[in-house]
Amino acid sequence: MKIRLLIIIFVLVLIPIQLVYAPPAPNPKAAFDYAKHVVVGKILSVEILSEPEVQRSENSFTTRAGIALYEIQVEEYLKNPLDAKIIKVPGHYIDQEYSRIGFDSIYKVNQRVLLYLQEDYPDALVGYDLIIRDSDSRILDGSVCDFGTSYHEGLCISENVELNQILLFSSIAGIVTVVSFIVWRKRR
Repeated sequence: MKIRLLIIIFVLVLIPIQLVYAPPAPNPKAAFDYAKHVVVGKILSVEILSEPEVQRSENSFTTRAGIALYEIQVEEYLKNPLDAKIIKVPGHYIDQEYSRIGFDSIYKVNQRVLLYLQEDYPDALVGYDLIIRDSDSRILDGSVCDFGTSYHEGLCISENVELNQILLFSSIAGIVTVVSFIVWRKRR
């Protein structure tokens, strides 16, 4: 009995501790809303503007992200199109060994990417108006969305939304009917 109690206490203490250090769930809708431009493209070149800095002490380490300048051949603008087919934008990166929430390792030449671009903070990177939102941008292995879905304001939405809504409403109606029947039976 005491062992069970200790195990339960251990689990209850351990789970909240792990949740504190868990990365936040991606929020593509918020990323889309916050971004000035959303771009699908191919990395043509990478120029390192600054290296990441890692400082270690006995009990901790701190990292400062490096900055890379990416030249991107734009395939498609998904938000606020520009006339340019080739753009240059900086982005933060951290070496894979020290990667933490919010920063990716550096993109490589010929990788196909989905980039969320935001306005740069004043005077953060002189000469550049935009910067890559590192925590939201990603490498694309195929299309932006799975087959049968399309990209809409940061989300991949089923192309057959009407059918999904009908199925959802019929499922809700079915649940209400079953619950009503159970309540009716208990009252008898």
